[in-house]
Amino acid sequence: MLSVRCLIVLLVLNVAALSAANIPGQDSSDVMARTSLRVALEKIDNLRQADSILPAIHLVDSLLQTGQKRSQLSVLKGELLLMSGDTNSAETVLKNELDIAPMSSSARLLLAQIDLKEQRYESVRKSIDFMMSLGRKSHHVLFLLGEYYDSKGFPDSAAASYRKAVEVLLKKRKMVP
Repeated sequence: MLSVRCLIVLLVLNVAALSAANIPGQDSSDVMARTSLRVALEKIDNLRQADSILPAIHLVDSLLQTGQKRSQLSVLKGELLLMSGDTNSAETVLKNELDIAPMSSSARLLLAQIDLKEQRYESVRKSIDFMMSLGRKSHHVLFLLGEYYDSKGFPDSAAASYRKAVEVLLKKRKMVP
């Protein structure tokens, strides 16, 4: 017997297929693939929020086999592995992603968080400097810098970085002029 969730997924896929059939120039298989990927990513997010990490990892693995959004899914798998406590596997997945896509800020940021946890401070600092040299001064990078300073025993520098991270985030959300 199909669950309600499965029925909804099937309904969404069928509607997408019918919609694609009626749009000139649209390949119905492309629309179905994008729709099924979006539905799968929503399911992964729901599993993550429910702390069902292992099923989410298995779903990411199955999506990785399709070849779609490989980079995004690899980083997501690394993040999920970190959440599950499997730091070694997460580090392997993220390093493999950096071998393929060396400019991946998301993979680099997660690896820097692992390095910070493992007290590999030189590697953390190199990652932060690299991301900032690329102009990627996001609130994530600034918060990581604050954690770095905090762990090295520089509370004033840490506070300044945390403050800057909040400012950047608020500007991004357009809450500060």
